[in-house]
Amino acid sequence: MWAGRGLPPALPSLDDFLAAAASDGTGGTCYLLNSALNALLRDLGYDAVLCGADMDRPDVHLVNVVRLDDRPYLVDVGYGAPLFRPLPLDETRPQHLARASEAWVLHPADPPAADGRHRLDHLRRGERVHGYAAAVRPRQLAEFAGVVADSFRDAAEFMNRLRLIRHAPARSVSLLDLSVEITETTGEHRFALAGRLDLLDFAEVEFGLGRGVLAEACDVLVARGHPQFA
Repeated sequence: MWAGRGLPPALPSLDDFLAAAASDGTGGTCYLLNSALNALLRDLGYDAVLCGADMDRPDVHLVNVVRLDDRPYLVDVGYGAPLFRPLPLDETRPQHLARASEAWVLHPADPPAADGRHRLDHLRRGERVHGYAAAVRPRQLAEFAGVVADSFRDAAEFMNRLRLIRHAPARSVSLLDLSVEITETTGEHRFALAGRLDLLDFAEVEFGLGRGVLAEACDVLVARGHPQFA
């Protein structure tokens, strides 16, 4: 949305982010969501710091670490996972969150590292499909300016894919381009949307996303060479 309007390759301001969320139901990347949450937590008086996490490259993910009663907790609202509660980082055993064939496992630092690095694995049918390793070391958002700018490159993942995820306690909906996965406690459903109009209807109902802003995103993707969104 922001890149399609010819804006600089940087995060929108907090005011712009909140205005867009209120008017169009938009979300954002981990850099935007977790930094906004960090600002809120700090304003409320919590001991919250931003920390970097490695995926395929160093420092391409951003998380929050919040200290309560002298215990550190992972608080991550930008990974697209059902992390509904803070996860303590001083546990000595892996912590499991499961839904149907998917699971998320937060491992203790093993062996304990100087930077307190912890690994979160995303599993599907027991096989690791994604994840990250977070280093518990306070960082400033400005330190991620380079990786944020890199995420706006013409060839970058988020500039060429439509990715929407919403988790609720008993139901998760994931959209990648025109492919949909719905995961519930009773099972999973996968199907493909027929095209742009079907996509607009689905996203409005399932994600509360404004049709205008999604149509705008589709136009950008078409211009980038993805005719399935026409």
